[in-house]
Amino acid sequence: MIKSKHRILVLLLVLGLVMSIVGCSSSSTPANEPKPQEQTEQAAPAQNEEKPVIALSNSYYGNIWRKQMVDTFETAAKEAKDQGLIKDYMVLNGDGTQQQQMTQLNDLILKGVDVIAIDSASPTALNGTIAKAQEAGIKVLSFDSIATEENHYKLNFDFIKYGEDVAQYVVDHFNGKADVLIIRGVAGSAPDADMYKGMMNVLEKNSGMNIVGTVYGQATTAVANKEVSSILPSLKNVDAVICQGGGDSYGVVQAFQQANREMPLITGDGSAEFTKWWYEENQKGGYETLGLASTPGVGGAAFWVSLAIAEGKDVPKDMLMPHARINQEELDKYKDMEPNSIVSPVFTKEWVEENIISKK
Repeated sequence: MIKSKHRILVLLLVLGLVMSIVGCSSSSTPANEPKPQEQTEQAAPAQNEEKPVIALSNSYYGNIWRKQMVDTFETAAKEAKDQGLIKDYMVLNGDGTQQQQMTQLNDLILKGVDVIAIDSASPTALNGTIAKAQEAGIKVLSFDSIATEENHYKLNFDFIKYGEDVAQYVVDHFNGKADVLIIRGVAGSAPDADMYKGMMNVLEKNSGMNIVGTVYGQATTAVANKEVSSILPSLKNVDAVICQGGGDSYGVVQAFQQANREMPLITGDGSAEFTKWWYEENQKGGYETLGLASTPGVGGAAFWVSLAIAEGKDVPKDMLMPHARINQEELDKYKDMEPNSIVSPVFTKEWVEENIISKK
């Protein structure tokens, strides 16, 4: 009897253990597999790692043009990140020196970004560092202020033609005879060298065009004002001032106003301040000139080109951006520009793909 009771007790214990095991195994998530939430959390990093990191190395941040350029790069980058097209982006701004930009680039190489877009401090000084980045598997695009290293991508403006166009306008306006002051741009940069070359291509062919002085305005209102104010006392006559852009034109206006000198013809730079002044002077006394600008929206275009490069698309090694042009007849369209801005369209991803990347 006792043995029978013992056997029954053992059977009940075994049965209870079996039921417990069956109950555990009937859970919707098997014990040896992660929960759905855990699978999502683990998968996310792998997806992000497939997306590129795109960096901007901007050599100089001291004028309106460069600040607006950086803003357009960041706007495009944020849009791409929100759409899940990139993992992240970085922006490094320099003080205009070659050494600091080399440090920036070496830092980005160590971080292992996928593409570096460079507004270069020098046509040649960064070539070795660019080659080093490419050896590390990083794609490089220089834009606006171009580097000359052979194998990287370049998104440029035709700055020589820019210089030729503004100089030719002045030659035509004065029938080939005038005293001219030249305002150069950011010292040592490729745009400055090319624009100056274009100006001289035209002026040297016209013997009646007398260059009375040359200063560096650093494409900045305050610097142009200071430099022109310094040279004006030594200049007996100035018929025209040929500017490079970025904000220097209005600095020239201020310098002549402060010196109580007769206002010469000043070529415009596409800045809101100069364009508003030009419009008001035109309304009062018929003042006429020409405005040209290398568009700071190139920052956004450079981002979308960099993304296409990162995605392995067939991107040309050499590309050109259009200039913005303000003719006298269209001046009314630009008189109410936002202060501290340069005339520039927004270059969308679609525009860049159709007009830059696909244009062979």
